[in-house]
Amino acid sequence: MRAVKNVAFTLLFAAAGAFAQNTSAPSGSSLKTDCTKIELTLSCGSFNEMVEGNDKDLLSAIQGFDHAFVCFRTDEDTFIVVSISTPYTSTFRKSATDKSLSTAYGRVRYKRYKDGVSDYIRFGPGSWVRSEGISDSFETKEGAPVSAFMDDDELNISFKYANIVKTTSDYNLTIRRSTRRFTETVYVKETRPGKPDYKSTETGHCTEFLPNSK
Repeated sequence: MRAVKNVAFTLLFAAAGAFAQNTSAPSGSSLKTDCTKIELTLSCGSFNEMVEGNDKDLLSAIQGFDHAFVCFRTDEDTFIVVSISTPYTSTFRKSATDKSLSTAYGRVRYKRYKDGVSDYIRFGPGSWVRSEGISDSFETKEGAPVSAFMDDDELNISFKYANIVKTTSDYNLTIRRSTRRFTETVYVKETRPGKPDYKSTETGHCTEFLPNSK
């Protein structure tokens, strides 16, 4: 009888181990980006290096309940992670001003990594909007530190920041969701008479990480 119990226990333990393996989180290698399909850039290599190193901050943004985009600059070792939290269906509530709409809380995080380390971060609170026959969209609240809007077509983010010449820079990032191509623009209005305004533009590709189902 004791032998039968021991065999049963062994089989149960083995089955539990197999189940744990099947339900484990995605491995780092499965989250790496194939840089040959976008641009073979230093920034893409740095992203993969951090994924392989199990960087907790980065992995939490791309394999959790957030909808994330990682955009790679082509001329420098810099990549940007934009993640938007996705709500549970049960958290949507009818709008007080329009009964055909339902809203739920969300937030956007913009984080930039340069030369493999964290370089800049911004957060902004917002709301998801749901209406019958229309895809969900996200928009930050008025006056948020970062302004963002996402629908099925594009994701757009903008904010202002103080620059090294002691004026204000206007930053904008737009991602076309069908192609995952991005345009990044920085604009500085010159305050000195006779001097031209400054504008720089970066373009490239992003990878997309869909949120885990809730």
